[in-house]
Amino acid sequence: MYDRKLNQDVLNIMRFAPIFFFAFGYWMVSSYQLLKNDNLAPIATSDSVPTTGHTWNDPFRPQGWFLPAYPMLGMFWFSVFLKLFGALFLNLLALCIPALKVSD
Repeated sequence: MYDRKLNQDVLNIMRFAPIFFFAFGYWMVSSYQLLKNDNLAPIATSDSVPTTGHTWNDPFRPQGWFLPAYPMLGMFWFSVFLKLFGALFLNLLALCIPALKVSD
């Protein structure tokens, strides 16, 4: 029941964990209503949708570049870069510094 395939599947999924951690971390930390009560607006009825002022394009506006959200956004892009180009980066680094190459 618990064989090697289960371990490999979990490890393959967990490779994406840092990307999701930083993406959702940025989304939570950049929420104006999570850290401050300045942007609370009354709602008319219990089934109406509250307006948060928190949209997907916040990183492209000046409000999206404040601490502590900025480091989370930077680490998100860094982890995406490593995921896409990590193997190429390690190969180039091994060419520049041969002592870093891992061998048998």
